[in-house]
Amino acid sequence: MALDTQALDQVLRDFVFCYQVLEFLPHAQDELLAVKENQPMLRREIEHEFAASEAARPFHEQAPLQLS
Repeated sequence: MALDTQALDQVLRDFVFCYQVLEFLPHAQDELLAVKENQPMLRREIEHEFAASEAARPFHEQAPLQLS
């Protein structure tokens, strides 16, 4: 019986990928919780960065004013 080396290689690659995902999951959950806790601060940072980038653009290229 001959071994299909391409199939074996793919199985090993899939196994390694799954192992890496499983190894990363606990860290990903911690990262998501940190982002959720810092969401208001991150939103202000994003809004500030957007405002600064809009101010740097020529007036005719700026996004329309959003009234909320």
